[in-house]
Amino acid sequence: SDCTMLQRFGKTFDCQQGSAWNFSRWQPHAVVICLGTNDFSTKRSFTDDEFVVGYKQLIDSVRRAYGQIPILCLSSPMADDNHLHDCVRRAVQEYGDGNLYFVPILPTILDYRCDVGAGHPNYSGHKKMAMALIPYLSSATGWDCSSDTIE
Repeated sequence: SDCTMLQRFGKTFDCQQGSAWNFSRWQPHAVVICLGTNDFSTKRSFTDDEFVVGYKQLIDSVRRAYGQIPILCLSSPMADDNHLHDCVRRAVQEYGDGNLYFVPILPTILDYRCDVGAGHPNYSGHKKMAMALIPYLSSATGWDCSSDTIE
């Protein structure tokens, strides 16, 4: 791609030149990255190694912007094969950061008859993904893992 998330990360409006985001204005408690589904859904013009290098560069950008907050890197339930899952896990392992987490969100979490619409997770699909993420986020941040219903 001519413009990857690495180039878009620092912008307020991703396709607008000169729209730099001011990272000092607001600091999140954690960052969740869920990227790569579309990259792996078509014929790829990159190798797994190139994807891992680019993913680690994006992690570098998040670290520079937000410091040592927890970063949770999700695989995607929409990925057709295990390449994305394996590449995200590998990027996290190779990065070697104690506050960086791999969160496997596997395709079997979604029921394609009711959790997906127009090729993407719908409301119920996103609820399931959120429920799968919560224990990881709780462990990474020390936040309570509530048993409340996800709305």
